[in-house]
Amino acid sequence: MSRRRARVWAPLLASTLALAACLSRFEVGQAETETETGEASSSSAGETGTSGEAGSADAETGALPDCGDACDPLLELCIDGDCDCRPGFVPCAGVCVDLDSDPGNCGACGEACDVGACEEGECQAEGCAEHSECAGACVELEHSPLHCGACDKPCTGDELCIEGACVGYVPVDCDGDLDCGAGSCCEIDLDAEFEHICVDGDQCP
Repeated sequence: MSRRRARVWAPLLASTLALAACLSRFEVGQAETETETGEASSSSAGETGTSGEAGSADAETGALPDCGDACDPLLELCIDGDCDCRPGFVPCAGVCVDLDSDPGNCGACGEACDVGACEEGECQAEGCAEHSECAGACVELEHSPLHCGACDKPCTGDELCIEGACVGYVPVDCDGDLDCGAGSCCEIDLDAEFEHICVDGDQCP
């Protein structure tokens, strides 16, 4: 090949080699990007799968929604994610009360006793006739959830007062002792959404 032809072809050859090198780097970079994208997608899919499994686990365990700190610890309990008045109590002006003994809501919401105390839903001007008086409320200390065993000794919303002691319970409508494990399935004679509850131990209210 003559020197003139060499001078003509040399630049073309160099350009061709440079272009080939650029194409090679582009293909390598594109492959790496596709690999990273695929790994990210797999990772996202894995995370989504994990969340799905967790959701299934919650569905399988039947865990109830938690009310957090929204409920009054003494007057309410959490049922299916909502704060409801504890058994035997009703809401009056946004507060759960016992109409049988609350001197501010005696027998009905807003019916206050001007004097005396509230006993079995009626105002007693002379005070309690058959029950113990605690701040204007006539209660049975053996069973009063707000005065359990003595005045001003309350049980929490998930406890009942049985024989003057606070006993835990689960607000579910049970069918028998087998449903309650080591507890007892007890009939509850109070205003509530359920007729039976699981009570710790072997005593029913």
